[in-house]
Amino acid sequence: MSDSDDEYCHESPAHVAESWKDRLQVPCLLAQREIPCLVFGEDALSLVFHVPTVLFSLHILVADKHVGQAVEAITRSSFPYKINTDHLIPNYNDPIIVDPDQTKAYPNSIHLRNTNEPADKHQSSQIIIHPETHFNFIIDDYKLSTSVFMFPEALFPESVRLPQRAAMVDSIIDSLLDPNSGVVTIVGSRELRRWLAYIIVYGICRDSKIVVAEQLHPDTQELINAVKVENRPFLEAWKYSAGKWESC
Repeated sequence: MSDSDDEYCHESPAHVAESWKDRLQVPCLLAQREIPCLVFGEDALSLVFHVPTVLFSLHILVADKHVGQAVEAITRSSFPYKINTDHLIPNYNDPIIVDPDQTKAYPNSIHLRNTNEPADKHQSSQIIIHPETHFNFIIDDYKLSTSVFMFPEALFPESVRLPQRAAMVDSIIDSLLDPNSGVVTIVGSRELRRWLAYIIVYGICRDSKIVVAEQLHPDTQELINAVKVENRPFLEAWKYSAGKWESC
């Protein structure tokens, strides 16, 4: 994965609880302010699917009505984040040659820039606060998410959520095929497709070096079956895009 953002990387799945506690300080702050939130993007890929990815911008989903409150809670805290309006990391706008208006990949989200240069290795250079509807998610529906249960010693608040595996796949596919924002950008679609590719490689193909669907690893088949029926053809097309499981 390439990005001009963070250089912070974990070896998965052997994550260090203390490192994640530092990384997720801002979601924990939101929980303290009674703002439920869900961690998405590379952080979710790493924790939920064990993708050994570099962690870039910290994507946080909150209820649409809580976006302003979340931004205010973060920018008024001791954390070094300010609203970023004019120095977006390049991969969050389409190239000017393609889009002279430089449309944001996340038009209804708020980008927060880390004012410490360079940023602490456990802090994201950028946090993006997304309204839940951008990713077709419902924060309050706990059937779609899970707590940060893999680090019980870190005592993460229950209201700091991670997406369930199938829910994240559905969210990505829904956002690709029918974005609620009504905006489709090259860079936004590219990021979603990259996330889906990593889910397929590490979450589906990892234990399934075979072609015949009936012989898939039970965990793999369970994930596919859990995805919404209308999204399965899209997932199937991606899954076999290289023609064979061995290509994953």
